[in-house]
Amino acid sequence: MIAAAYIQGKKFYSGEISRSEAIDYLIENYKMNPTSASHYIQVLDCMMKGTRYSRNINNYSAKYFLRKIFDDFGYEGLSKALNAVKAHIEYYAKLPKGGNLVALQKILDDFSMLKNSMNQIDIPEEIPFDAPIYEGAKKTITVNIYERDPAARDKCLDTKDYKCLVCDFEFYTFYGELGKQFIHVHHVKPLSTIGQDYIVDPISDLVPVCPNCHAMLHKKKPEPYSIEELKKMILSKKLS
Repeated sequence: MIAAAYIQGKKFYSGEISRSEAIDYLIENYKMNPTSASHYIQVLDCMMKGTRYSRNINNYSAKYFLRKIFDDFGYEGLSKALNAVKAHIEYYAKLPKGGNLVALQKILDDFSMLKNSMNQIDIPEEIPFDAPIYEGAKKTITVNIYERDPAARDKCLDTKDYKCLVCDFEFYTFYGELGKQFIHVHHVKPLSTIGQDYIVDPISDLVPVCPNCHAMLHKKKPEPYSIEELKKMILSKKLS
C-alpha cells in the first residue's frame, strides 16, 4: 500500500495524473481510507517540493518515502525531502497538543547523516573509493588530501565488516540495499601527520566508522581522537 502511494504520488508530482486520480487509485485498488490516501499524496508532494506538511504519516512510511526519493532523485531530491520533514517536526512541536516526534527525528537524523556523507570535503582523510591512487600521495583541492590504496580499504572491511567501530551503526541494517557496503574507513594514525609514502597495515592502521563518528574523530587536531576516546564520550553521554 505504501509503495503504491509512493508511485501514485510521484505520478501526481510529475504531472502524469491529477491529485484526485492518485487518491481514487489508492481507494479503489488498495481499499485505503480516503482521508489517509489524501494525506499520503499531500505529504509526498511536499517532500518532493521541500515544503512543510501538516499531517502525520507513520514512521515506516516516512522512512520508505525518503529512501525511494533518494533512489529516484538523488542528493537534491533527498535534501528537499529532509527539509520538508524538518519543517513538519518544527510545526508539530508548536501545536497545542503537539510534542516531540522522537522517532521521526531519529529518521531525519539518520538520513541527514547519509546526505552529509556525500560531501566529504570536511573530512580530509576520506576521498572517493575508486580513485587511482597511492598511499601518501598528496594533491591540493581546497585542503590537502592524502590518497590511499583501495585494496587496503577492501582488506580492512573484509576483516572488520561494515559496522562503525565507535557507535555500532550499520547502514545496511537501517537502509537496506541503499546502505549495502557503505562505510567510511579511518586511518588510526592520520596520513597528514606522516607526510610520506608508507605501507599501510589494513588490520592495525584502518578501522570502519560511520560519517558522523569519522567527523567527530577529526575534531581534534592534528592527531584525531582515538576510537576508545570517542566511545567513552558516547557512553558518558548515555549515562548522564
